[in-house]
Amino acid sequence: MTVDLELTVLSQPSRELGILTGFAVTDQMIVAVGGTVVVSSDARTFERRPSLQAQRATSSRAALAIVDQVWTCGDGGQLAVSRDHGATWTAIDTGTRSNLHALALAGTGALWVVGAMASPAGSSANACSGSTSRPPHT
Repeated sequence: MTVDLELTVLSQPSRELGILTGFAVTDQMIVAVGGTVVVSSDARTFERRPSLQAQRATSSRAALAIVDQVWTCGDGGQLAVSRDHGATWTAIDTGTRSNLHALALAGTGALWVVGAMASPAGSSANACSGSTSRPPHT
């Protein structure tokens, strides 16, 4: 099966927005993450939001929308959740300082995070971690 993909550029690159490495789409807006957090309700105008990353001097790499939540992961073991479209963030202790690269929601409700684990030799190996509990819905 093949599918044609139509790409429409809604916003040109901007130094003001910085490098964006991941995004999540909710029913009300787009939340994009990277060295900062920006949100848009129309995919044309973006508003910078406070970021947990700025407090920890890290960058987010990925985002995932789950119902009314936006989850993000990134450098230094960063995992955070926002329940207000990125206006505020709650840090989740992952127990690692390794960089986390991607998020996925399993059919069971488990939130999976994948990242890199530094070895004593300085090279990287893939590591996966998951939670057997459902992400909290409030």
